[in-house]
Amino acid sequence: MAGGPPTEAAKALGITPVLMGMPDSYLSLQKGVIDGMAATWDILGGFKQYEVAKYYTYFPFYTIYFSFAMNWNSWNRLPPDVQKVLTDLGGLKGSTFYGTHFFEGYDQPNLDLVGKRMVQTIKKEGHQMIEYTVPPAELEKWKDVAGRPLWKKWVADRTAEGHTDAQKILDRTLELIATYNP
Repeated sequence: MAGGPPTEAAKALGITPVLMGMPDSYLSLQKGVIDGMAATWDILGGFKQYEVAKYYTYFPFYTIYFSFAMNWNSWNRLPPDVQKVLTDLGGLKGSTFYGTHFFEGYDQPNLDLVGKRMVQTIKKEGHQMIEYTVPPAELEKWKDVAGRPLWKKWVADRTAEGHTDAQKILDRTLELIATYNP
């Protein structure tokens, strides 16, 4: 479970979130430390949680962003020419490139293919797999409980911090999510 809004959404849905690194999830599922987790097919395959999970519920819950960070003192010790290369490759330009190319293979046909391959792997290896897709009407109820109230709070908090474009950012994010619609 990711921290921040995903944790708050989970709580609103009656889930008791446990924040842990993905490498700890396998053993935690196996030993009953956690009852479930949120993951994509590629993560499920990469960390082999399918070996210890048998229930699979399909629903859009949250997305994770990636960031690269460096200690400020370490940054200051880098030579200026190295700082320039990192600055030129990072920032908005680097983020745009990363966001465009990192997930370029994750369009809907490829996501479907990754999921189908994962299902085949699970069944081929003899693991039990009980699948459930949350119906759209139920997802709307979840949005009423754990989506819209959190979105409203996020906008209010950002606006209070002086970000007057918070509502526009949320609206655009929701628009992009709706157009993706996996």
